[in-house]
Amino acid sequence: MDWQGQKLAEQLMQILLLAFAVVAFITGYFTASFQLMILTYFGGVILTTLVTVPNWPFYNRHPLKWLDSSEVEKHPKPQPSANSTSKKKPVKNITGLESNTCHLGGDSNLAYNFNRSRGMKAE
Repeated sequence: MDWQGQKLAEQLMQILLLAFAVVAFITGYFTASFQLMILTYFGGVILTTLVTVPNWPFYNRHPLKWLDSSEVEKHPKPQPSANSTSKKKPVKNITGLESNTCHLGGDSNLAYNFNRSRGMKAE
């Protein structure tokens, strides 16, 4: 089963289960039979399983092309470069402040750190 076949199977399953749920509810409502409603839905589940689980040919309309092993050897996987080392950015907390600038000191300390994290001069 290819990727488009998987998507189709998922869509068919959702549509069929919803349709059989509606049909089962209407059947149970008009016949006033809970047992008939459950049996109708169970039949829909069985039919949906028979339609979506086996690998039917219409699920294989877009087959994937695999590379030969000789092609893989001709094109080796790229190695990460040494220049790709990056520095970690400071982690921001909920207020948007850098985690190393949030202090529980007095108001002036908090205002100083807030302004510093925004690139403003301290007052």
